[in-house]
Amino acid sequence: MAGLGFAACNAGASTLPSIALPSVTIPSVGASISVTGSGVTGCVDPATFAIVMQLESQAANAPTLLAQNKDALISGLHSFQPPDQATSTWRDQLVTALQSNDMTTAAAKIQMVASGEVNLSSC
Repeated sequence: MAGLGFAACNAGASTLPSIALPSVTIPSVGASISVTGSGVTGCVDPATFAIVMQLESQAANAPTLLAQNKDALISGLHSFQPPDQATSTWRDQLVTALQSNDMTTAAAKIQMVASGEVNLSSC
């Protein structure tokens, strides 16, 4: 009898709501991508990399884009294990600027990627 009750409950269309997931286009120009497992030194996750690349290409809107993507950037940068001390310092300064809502300093840190002073690659 329990089987009949279960079948009757599942007999119609699903009433579960769909989940809309945001999508981010990952730029391919100049992107250095390596496919590896988690915990790899020297690369950022694809979502963080995409945000940084978007910020690079839209430098005029960087403070607004940084404010909109602050939490995602902080999260991604916290899991980033830089390959050297200079990149580690850059990451720490960027995270501090984001956490203190200093978007001018954060934009300057992103500009360091655009100018080649800091090299990032995506995992």
